[in-house]
Amino acid sequence: MDVETTANTLASMGGQAGSAQRPINVDDDLEKALKASLENSGAGTGGVSNEDIEMNKILMASIQSANESGGSVGSVSNNPQWRKKETQLELTGLKNIGNTCYFNSMLQTYFMLPSVKKQVLSFPHSLEPPAAEDAGKAVPFMKQLQRLFVKLMLSNQKYVDPSELLKNLMGKDGQPISIGDQQDVADFSELILKTLEKGFELGSKANPEIQQDLVKKLFFGTGPEILMVDREDGTTVESSQDTEFSALILPIGTEDSNIYDRIEASVLQEVVGYVSESTSKPALARKCLWFQKVPSVLMLQQSRVQHDPERKTLVKRETPVTFDKEIFVDRFMIENKVETTRIRAQVAELKIQLEKLRAELREHTHYKGRNISLSDALKSVIDFCREKSEDAYLKNAELLSRDLESEDRIVEDLQDRIHALEIQIEGAYDHKKTRPYFLYAVWIHQGVAGSGHYWAYIRNPNTDQWTKFNDMRVSDADEDPRHGIRLHARCLRRPSRRLHPLPMDRM
Repeated sequence: MDVETTANTLASMGGQAGSAQRPINVDDDLEKALKASLENSGAGTGGVSNEDIEMNKILMASIQSANESGGSVGSVSNNPQWRKKETQLELTGLKNIGNTCYFNSMLQTYFMLPSVKKQVLSFPHSLEPPAAEDAGKAVPFMKQLQRLFVKLMLSNQKYVDPSELLKNLMGKDGQPISIGDQQDVADFSELILKTLEKGFELGSKANPEIQQDLVKKLFFGTGPEILMVDREDGTTVESSQDTEFSALILPIGTEDSNIYDRIEASVLQEVVGYVSESTSKPALARKCLWFQKVPSVLMLQQSRVQHDPERKTLVKRETPVTFDKEIFVDRFMIENKVETTRIRAQVAELKIQLEKLRAELREHTHYKGRNISLSDALKSVIDFCREKSEDAYLKNAELLSRDLESEDRIVEDLQDRIHALEIQIEGAYDHKKTRPYFLYAVWIHQGVAGSGHYWAYIRNPNTDQWTKFNDMRVSDADEDPRHGIRLHARCLRRPSRRLHPLPMDRM
């Protein structure tokens, strides 16, 4: 990529032996870097994209703005504690400065989104904070975020330090967040997005190329939340209110539930303890969120913590969830409400039938509640009888063999019927696949309820290569993150016109 070539050139300029620290400046160095970048990328021969050239210009303008404001954004250190990259093509990690692994995972996820990176680098570094206290908090944060993004792009070190950025992130109380405290990921993500939103709003006034509403377009969707209340006469009354959503909190599901089951359980929930306004009596009520405008980046956060009444404490559940690299959200769109409601009722009935068949099959595969199938039990008895080699035993073995054949047929029939129902349930929405999302990032949590460690996998949609971001350590992923049972959250991206769907054999 051109930016990487630029970074390599700049790093070699700033990392000469004998120089303690040399800031990355513009002027001659950047001109040489840009020239080398374009030459190495095959400019003029179709080897460089317009997007890469544009990112180079934005990067250089960002450095120029920072230098003119009195500062350096790309210092190169020869400190032996900071290990240099073997090649500048390596991605840069982030130092964990005390329970900040969740922040590092989140930051790398945003950094790898081209539109976010472009806007942050375009932020006017000379912008002064407005007089309003709340709005003014975003400007120092944006300036530090811009500096950090430049370091992530240009540093020849394996990792950089995000301390200054965190010092300029203000909590809801107006004070800098306490570094070292275990933060709730959902609340922290909301704080980051609100700060970015305010920063882009302020930056757009000084630089019209900044989209004021980028955060809303990228990370927030809208749609009606419909309340359905069952009346005593058997009818159902509905009321609706418009709502905004970003991350969907997925409840803990069963072992065999997939990503669609978890999303449906998130958007369709029973209202516990609902009291009818008209009768003042308890009534059955459900609420359902329908998507009207979906975000470009949809975050799904898997709930992992439950209260254990016996132990009287919070425990972490690691129930696995299966999902593909591509999912479709058509079934959750408001324009499909009528058809989706009908299909949900059909699928619910099919699942009842499925569970009955599975329960019947368990009676055969776990005979009398034991960890042995009836078929295996019969085989053991048949083997015992045949070993006796006596007529009575041999006759019993022959009779039991017929029972075994009958048992095997029953089990095979149950398995076939179960498989047919599973296919029918799985294919219920096959005709509704026009709104795809591609899996872009996965966050993994390892630990217990209330504490642990986060790291992220982020996928390059053009190469299908996953990269593991584990604080300071960044490496090519040697495993498919979809198989991680400790999965905490995932980010899905809608395909842009520059991205093409993956071939089905690579899903």
